[in-house]
Amino acid sequence: MQQSLQVIGDVPAAISYDVYMHLYPLDARKMANFVMAGQVRLLPDGTRTCLVANDGVADPSAALVDGPDGKMAYWLPAARLRPATLPRPKR
Repeated sequence: MQQSLQVIGDVPAAISYDVYMHLYPLDARKMANFVMAGQVRLLPDGTRTCLVANDGVADPSAALVDGPDGKMAYWLPAARLRPATLPRPKR
């Protein structure tokens, strides 16, 4: 059973762990290169997704999630996810 999650803030969604490791710490120049190469897309604030039960790596700062369309999994910083059942913070 997968946990329903929500993205906090706009984050890059990398399609491989290697790309994820090269993106963080995030820098605009690196980000632009990965976006232009088609290796990264942005998941906007509030995007609903699900945690992949076994991501296969021992890195607690990285979370593998099923994307909003369920067609691809993405690596995100674990700190940028929260349970989807919580109300959104007021800005």
